[in-house]
Amino acid sequence: MGDRIRGHQITVQGIEIEEVDSYIYLGKPISLNNETPGEVNRRIQLACFKFGKLSFIFRDQDFPTSLKKQVFNQCIIPVLSYGAETWTTTTKLEKKLRVTDRAMERIMIGVTRRDSVTNQNLREKTNVQDIIQEIKVNKWRWAGHLARQHDNRWTKKITNWTPRTCVRRRGRQSRR
Repeated sequence: MGDRIRGHQITVQGIEIEEVDSYIYLGKPISLNNETPGEVNRRIQLACFKFGKLSFIFRDQDFPTSLKKQVFNQCIIPVLSYGAETWTTTTKLEKKLRVTDRAMERIMIGVTRRDSVTNQNLREKTNVQDIIQEIKVNKWRWAGHLARQHDNRWTKKITNWTPRTCVRRRGRQSRR
């Protein structure tokens, strides 16, 4: 895709269309190259922004943990995992999401890293949804949705697409 022809102007009903390399459509960045890490960083940033807006709930120690858990599961997890069905999930990406998740949980409980509370104890106290499990459930839900389609949509076509040359590169497979 790097050899696109630039400089051709496209007009629709007399309006000139601007040529861009990426844009946001329905809350998800669309670009010529699928940049999963950039999208994940954007999702983390949006989730932190939402967490900050609701910090009056999460930082207040008078609120019960069950209420904080419910708000977290309904407001933060969907923002963090939006569009994750199409992400290429690597261990590095999972670790990044878990670190963000744990940082928010620590704020909810009111402990710092210096308090030496293990992640397992933290999860037992907050009992919030695991972000990685939520992403995996969403991926399976999306795969089932695609498998049930019986028409000629492009999502089904690209899922079943096989490249013209089936010769693999030499060497070990990349870890994913």
